This record gives sequence, C-alpha cells and structure tokens, in this order.
Amino acid sequence: MTEASKSAVTEAPQATGSEETQEQYVTFALMGQRYAIDIMAVREIRISNAIASLPGAPDYIRGVTNLRGTIIPVMDLRLRFGLPPHPQPAAGVVIVASLAGKLTGLLVDEVCDILSPASGAAGSLPIAGPAHDSPFFAGLVMEGEEMLIVLKPERLMPHAAMGERPSLTLA
Repeated sequence: MTEASKSAVTEAPQATGSEETQEQYVTFALMGQRYAIDIMAVREIRISNAIASLPGAPDYIRGVTNLRGTIIPVMDLRLRFGLPPHPQPAAGVVIVASLAGKLTGLLVDEVCDILSPASGAAGSLPIAGPAHDSPFFAGLVMEGEEMLIVLKPERLMPHAAMGERPSLTLA
C-alpha cells in the first residue's frame, strides 16, 4: 500500500459539559480562503480516501467512499461553491459531517484547526441583497484580523439549499 492510499483518521473532539455554551468550529481552507463549520456537525477528518465516481450525480458530488462499511457521498466544496476545481483531483482532505442528518464527506483543500472564538466574535453576513444571498453561509467569525465564513452544513445538500425534495438520495 502506498503512502497516498493510506487513510489517516482524526476523531473530532466531543463537547464536554463545560464547553456546551462555547461555540467551536473546525476551520478549513478552499483556495486560500478559510471557512468554519460547527464542530458538532463534524464526525471525523480523513486524509487520502479512495473515492469512487458516481455516474449521474451532480458535478459537485465527487463520488462515494467507504466509511467503515457505510457508503457515503463526497461533496467537493470547491465545485459546490462555484470555485474552480482543484488542479490535483486526488488532493484534499475529507471532513465527514452530518448534513441534514446524513453522513457526507466534504472535500476541502486543507483542515486548519479548531477555533473557539471569543464572545461577540461571530456576526452575520453583510446584507448584499437577495440576488447575492448564499444559502450555504450562516455568517462570519473573526480570528484575530482574519474573517472566516461560517457554513450552514444542513444547507449544503441541493434539496435543502433550494427548498426542494431530494432527487437523488446519496446516503
């Protein structure tokens, strides 16, 4: 087995009673921009996962992978957000998250760290008008001078983002 095909698994920390009121995010990058996802939605982080293509799936669904006997879809967040595809398609990290109650892999460029922002560090997105609203983002969180975009993980699936019923059940 080559190094590239080995899978490294990192379990996401579970909140303890004293951390329940403290917001925590797993941060990741896409094309140099950092994003954040609620740590409670993240189940684990996987590196170098084998992904099998899934004919007929939307273009942002990279394929499916085997997560200890459970087949889950893998969504390429670059493509989901309308960004250019990664120049090396096999590169990236998969964040396994619960999206609307379903396990889904989120392919990102890199996972950065866990962020526990100070009280008041989070804010809503500036009003840009209905034509510029994104159903994928919940707001912004500050880390020092850097702004991170906070995801609404439950809205990443197409039926949730568009208010439609799913036409393709992936998991």
